[in-house]
Amino acid sequence: MKTISNSDDLADNLATLYRYLQSRNEGERSFAQDLVRSGLCFVVQTVEGKQFFAPSRFVGYGKNNMDKHRRNKGKDGRDTSLSINEILGAEPTHDSKIEQQYLRFCERIGVKPGAKGPFGIERKYWVLQANAEVNPTLDKVAKDFNDEVSRSIKDSPEARH
Repeated sequence: MKTISNSDDLADNLATLYRYLQSRNEGERSFAQDLVRSGLCFVVQTVEGKQFFAPSRFVGYGKNNMDKHRRNKGKDGRDTSLSINEILGAEPTHDSKIEQQYLRFCERIGVKPGAKGPFGIERKYWVLQANAEVNPTLDKVAKDFNDEVSRSIKDSPEARH
């Protein structure tokens, strides 16, 4: 599967994963929870005043969804991380404060992650902040994602399945 190539692709995938976590469909919600539980590198966005964590191995593949992700036998977080690094102009980093926010996010969505990420490696994060003076790409992803989530929240639940 091809990795994402621009901030619009990233924002679309962030919104897709967010919708899965909010879904009334148990399969979609469980799928998203499993991704969050087993992730190593995450794109972090604030939604309605709370942190949202999206694993790079999902949001880094173009036009990704649950079915495509399950069928993608060659998925590799190293590939998606390279694409996200290029789009955001930064590499993910470990931050103990963000790690604590991740653990609270997991608790909120009913997930119990391990003490560390897969392979015993510390989890790493790209934190999207709406501050165009720092990084216009991050600001665009944050705005596009928030716009998409706002539209999704206003949709009827049936339109999200």
